[in-house]
Amino acid sequence: MIVLIILIFSIMTLLVYPLFQKEALDLIYLDYVVDERKQLKQKKANIIMIIKELDFDYETGKLSKEDYKNLRDKYEAQAVNAMKALELEEQNRERYLKKIEEKLSNAKI
Repeated sequence: MIVLIILIFSIMTLLVYPLFQKEALDLIYLDYVVDERKQLKQKKANIIMIIKELDFDYETGKLSKEDYKNLRDKYEAQAVNAMKALELEEQNRERYLKKIEEKLSNAKI
């Protein structure tokens, strides 16, 4: 019975240990950054689509000039914020990739 518990504990340790190494955490973070970029790109695309719909609604007379201007200004500001956040995420991603490349080039194989 004790041998079985020790064997299970040893196997679990071997399976879980790599997850706590710095390199594994780097890759997990990089995956998070990629996911964040996807979300920001989708947000930007959605805002651009909303702006196009606003333009169409204004041109067809569904929106007053004042409402159109207020809504368009609001969504343009959101688009600018999304683009800035996307640019910042891209810079973070590049820095992180360089760190990983440096670690790999310095690693002894």
